[in-house]
Amino acid sequence: MNHLKLKIRQFLPAYLIILFSLLIGYTTLHWLLIIKLNLFQPSDDLVNFFIPMGLPWLPLLIWLRPRLKKLNYTTRGRQDPIAAIIIFSAFTMIGALLTAQLYMITTTGKLTILDKISDIHDVPETKYYNVHHYYLSKRYAHFFTFYDYTGKNHENFTMDVCVAIPVFDHLFPDTTIISRLRDGIDPRSLVIINGKRGTMSYLKTLPSDSIVLMRYVNPSFTMPKYGAAGKYGALLVATHSYKLKNAPPSKISPAAWLSVRFSKTLYNSIKADENESYMHKYIEKCYHDFMQRDYSGFTYLDQIANDERSKYLQAIQYGNNVNDPWPTILRPVYDSYARRNGNKLAVFSGVNGGGLLLVLLIVCLCKARPDKKLISSL
Repeated sequence: MNHLKLKIRQFLPAYLIILFSLLIGYTTLHWLLIIKLNLFQPSDDLVNFFIPMGLPWLPLLIWLRPRLKKLNYTTRGRQDPIAAIIIFSAFTMIGALLTAQLYMITTTGKLTILDKISDIHDVPETKYYNVHHYYLSKRYAHFFTFYDYTGKNHENFTMDVCVAIPVFDHLFPDTTIISRLRDGIDPRSLVIINGKRGTMSYLKTLPSDSIVLMRYVNPSFTMPKYGAAGKYGALLVATHSYKLKNAPPSKISPAAWLSVRFSKTLYNSIKADENESYMHKYIEKCYHDFMQRDYSGFTYLDQIANDERSKYLQAIQYGNNVNDPWPTILRPVYDSYARRNGNKLAVFSGVNGGGLLLVLLIVCLCKARPDKKLISSL
């Protein structure tokens, strides 16, 4: 019994000090430098996986291993019980660190309520958003396909179809935008829609993503055709159905983009030409599924991860019809906001508690002969 107490006294305090120092220290730095102050934008895999994977080893070797060596563990052949204890301790701490980062990100994320999606540029950036008014334009959706061979012998063929959907404030043109265009011009100016006289009331019924051009033209362009009625100029509007002569390619300026992803892996794939054929069929299927599904009605929007952002940026920039070089990309979430943490806390408790019990069991089962000096000091 005394030997058991000695084992626990030598192991447990050092283990707990290392564990909680790493958890509190690294999680606090992660939150402060990257989330709160946004000083860096490193890869999510680096911050949430690779750094936690390497953190515990040095502290365990420096502080825990010498304490275990004082107990003079017996070895059998090539087996080293101290090395096993260090390895199991490290992986338990790694699991706790991994789940702690994910839980911290979702827990500390703030929810901002937006009346319309364009308000996102007028408020401080947060992780989550709830939007009352928005319009998803599938007409301007951007597709981009990524594929890769994985596995030891590159036998698996992975396809990712990333779709970025532009998000506007309204289905119909925003009245305030039209008002701004008319500010500074005579209210008696004409409204010319697709080369024909129209009305302001009719203009407001046109879907916003159907308009490719909206600008004011001065009387020198309108009077030759409309006479005295055109002496005040006109608000010129063109839609997709109207062919403009020598018109520059139209560009869109959505307030944000919605991310949608399709993914599939073909296992034990051998022939590259068969993979390419299947990829084209899969892209067609994704497009059909995309057009059939309604992506509105989400509960809230989540900031996309840095690793995913680069893929959607390629999709957005590929069409060369977007004005914004730094678009806002969001992920739709259809589940309750209260459930954003999922079971992360339960996983953290299970990994931490279960891992500690397992390591304690190994420590207790391994035979050790405590040093006489150690016994006298305790």
